[in-house]
Order: sequence, then C-alpha cells, then structure tokens
Amino acid sequence: MEAVYNQTVTVVEFEEGLDGETFFLYIFLAALIVLLLVVGQHVLTSFSKKTSSRKQTIERGTGQSDDVDFEWLPKETLREISRKQL
Repeated sequence: MEAVYNQTVTVVEFEEGLDGETFFLYIFLAALIVLLLVVGQHVLTSFSKKTSSRKQTIERGTGQSDDVDFEWLPKETLREISRKQL
C-alpha cells in the first residue's frame, strides 16, 4: 500500500509595485482628465465669444479705378488693360 498525499497547495504570487491593470487604469484616468479639460476650455471660449461679439471691419479694396497706381506696370500690360476696358 502506498500513502496518498492529500493536502492543499498554497500558491503565493509575487507582489510587484505596479501591475499592468493598474498602469492602464492610471493612463485611462489621465486621458479622461485631459478630455474634460479640453471640453471645459471649449465651453469657456464659446461663452466668451458670444458675449463679446464686435462687428469686424472688412476691407473692400479701392473704391475707384482712379485710386490705383499703374506706374510700376510695363507699358505692354497697361495697353492690354486699357484695351480690355474698352
């Protein structure tokens, strides 16, 4: 007859300082905080744009063709422009 060894085996895991699950949890929380900051900044800037709505001036260019200085253009180009205006 042989004796059967029937006892519970205890498994002890080595405790590390930071496991993968905790690391990715911290990464997820940091990304969530950054996302909340970006959304908050967007909301704050949208409120500030609504309160200070000034009318922007739009430059329309010269009012008349007499205001334009054509002296710097070559003579051929001036002849072409005057021919197209007729």
